[in-house]
Amino acid sequence: MTELPVKKLGDSAAPAEERVTAERAVYDGELERTTLTGNVQVSNGTSVLWADRVVTEQQTGDATADGSVKASFSQVGSEGEPVHVLASRAEMKHDSQMAKFYGGIEWQAGAVVAGCFAGRRSGD
Repeated sequence: MTELPVKKLGDSAAPAEERVTAERAVYDGELERTTLTGNVQVSNGTSVLWADRVVTEQQTGDATADGSVKASFSQVGSEGEPVHVLASRAEMKHDSQMAKFYGGIEWQAGAVVAGCFAGRRSGD
């Protein structure tokens, strides 16, 4: 699937094209929810997310990802290296552009590698 988001009134930059691939996609019209399963990959130009399953809410654009979650992202306008995250679950909020990762989290930013277990950073 490819989505070409529409620029919203007041936005200074055009939104990035979003691409999604999966082995299976199921849309529930009553709940306005899409469930993607099997080697799911979601990308939008500045970030890529891989997971076994991703569920998106059509009304809000919010999503949850489960199973072997991997994410690679960089902030728009940032010239630094991207951040890479490994987790078992992720929750993404579209409007706030926030993501929360859960379950044996590991991340890498440049040469720094860290881990977090049960919601606490290692060493805390």
